[in-house]
Amino acid sequence: MLEDQYRSHRDITDWSNGCFYDCKLTNCTDMNNTLHTSLDPKPSKTFSKLFNPLVMIDTCLVTDTNDRIQYYEKTMTSDTATEPNNTYCNYGEAELVMKHYERLLSMSIPPQDIAIITPYKGQRGA
Repeated sequence: MLEDQYRSHRDITDWSNGCFYDCKLTNCTDMNNTLHTSLDPKPSKTFSKLFNPLVMIDTCLVTDTNDRIQYYEKTMTSDTATEPNNTYCNYGEAELVMKHYERLLSMSIPPQDIAIITPYKGQRGA
């Protein structure tokens, strides 16, 4: 098991620690050496939370699972190396993420310093 995390911002480590590591993960990242401190230009206060190291946005206000899947998340088949399985894709979320990615690029953030993570195999190609 991973015990010491040296690459992720503390906010990201705290989230993964609670979700996957039973709070046994230690953050060893130098907080003075994070991308968040180098944004140029600095984001406006109105949208500053969008530029936090970890951003999770639920783009769907529909709470009924059937309605949510029907209107926002599309079921699709994803072929893996071992066997086909079902996954989801949400084009609205993908579009929002790409707009944010482009904004980060315009703020002098190199592409190799940006990570986009999705729980959907089908979302990666959207």
